[in-house]
Amino acid sequence: MCRHGEEIVRIEGVTKEFFCSGGASFNVGRRCGRIIGNLCGCRRGRFRGKSRGRSLIACNDVSLTLRRGETLGIAGESGCGKSTLAKMLLSMESPSKGRILYRGRDLTAMEGEERRRNCKNIQMVFQDSLASFHPRMRIVDIVTEPLVNLKFLKKMNREAKALELLETVELSGDFLCRYPHTLSGGQIQRVGIARALSVNPEILVCDEATSALDVSVQRNIARLLVDLQRKNGTTMVVISHDVAFINSIAHRLAVMYLGSIMEVMPTSRDVNRVAAHPYTRALLGSIFSTGMDFTKAIESLESEAPSALDIPEGCPFQGRCDRVMDICRFKKPTLAPLRGEKDHLVACHLFDEGGSLWG
Repeated sequence: MCRHGEEIVRIEGVTKEFFCSGGASFNVGRRCGRIIGNLCGCRRGRFRGKSRGRSLIACNDVSLTLRRGETLGIAGESGCGKSTLAKMLLSMESPSKGRILYRGRDLTAMEGEERRRNCKNIQMVFQDSLASFHPRMRIVDIVTEPLVNLKFLKKMNREAKALELLETVELSGDFLCRYPHTLSGGQIQRVGIARALSVNPEILVCDEATSALDVSVQRNIARLLVDLQRKNGTTMVVISHDVAFINSIAHRLAVMYLGSIMEVMPTSRDVNRVAAHPYTRALLGSIFSTGMDFTKAIESLESEAPSALDIPEGCPFQGRCDRVMDICRFKKPTLAPLRGEKDHLVACHLFDEGGSLWG
């Protein structure tokens, strides 16, 4: 029997690099290609990007742990590498460097039937669940498809199992014979959760699972996820650009920027007070809520994040940080405990000596 809080996943120095060997290209129609080609100096309406021969670093030396029964939230701006990290956890992508250990077994070393069977241990709820459903499949077939594929369920028992799964996510049996396009956004996400939970996974990854939903529906889905975790003891990874949403349901918060982990901290305390990294504080300062102090000026990050094709040497946040130092421009800070707190890690040269800059 596993103890609560036992480490089940360890991500060690994972880097994911995509090589742009051919560059981006696309074709246009003959007539349109002639016109645009004359304007751009291109021939035959074919255009190529400027990324040829370069590499894009989606995740850069990422190290994290995941404990049994907890919810780990991963937050950051679009393009920071959150979804790529999730895909590597689900073996949908392979790391360029480093390794991902699930209960001591390296996921990247799994092959064939072992890799296929391991899929049931880690499942995902996608941001656009509708796009992940076959439009001609009924809900009864969608939620039981993983069980049938893994030969855990006979087709004759599909309807009874599907009804059980739908009731788990607070949907009635009236949805069994309906098709995906007839459901609302919230109902679609509930079906996506039911399908992911059908094989009783130990880890559930939610990749922007509520970002496309109305605020009221987001709250219902968040409540459902929390209730299911308490009931089943499922470990969850919640990925979102919404720090407030993650803070409301996660036990720990990991902040990513340009492929790197900037800070990891527990959410049991007031994150607005204990957040240390300048980027984390900037993210928290940009949250809008009805309880915010409207007399205080809204602080925003100046400029855009650099391209993942051209990550600067040293700290990736140096170009937008108002406390940048000379050391930040040539040495990348390591993720280390803050003030001796083993659960609060920060990657910033301002805290190299374990001090507290913010007080």
